[in-house]
Amino acid sequence: PRRQRQRCIRDTLEHLGVQVTVQAGESGRLFGAVTPGDIALAVKKAGGPALEKRAIEITKPIKTIGKHTVGVKLHDSIKGHVTVETVPAA
Repeated sequence: PRRQRQRCIRDTLEHLGVQVTVQAGESGRLFGAVTPGDIALAVKKAGGPALEKRAIEITKPIKTIGKHTVGVKLHDSIKGHVTVETVPAA
């Protein structure tokens, strides 16, 4: 039951459209980088489950506009991925 729920969460995350609004320069480079806390908040806003920021694994810093894939550790043996799109603030 618990693992089944975590697999369900993983499937939900992988089909979720998550956007993070960021401050960026003309070239598409961000001022700073997207943090796990930013991603956790964006997932919640997109209608996804509440995630602990410690569970979000960013392999290389997100510093550009566009789509990026990050890992989410739901359990020792269950890991999901979520696609995060960074969009420039108006």
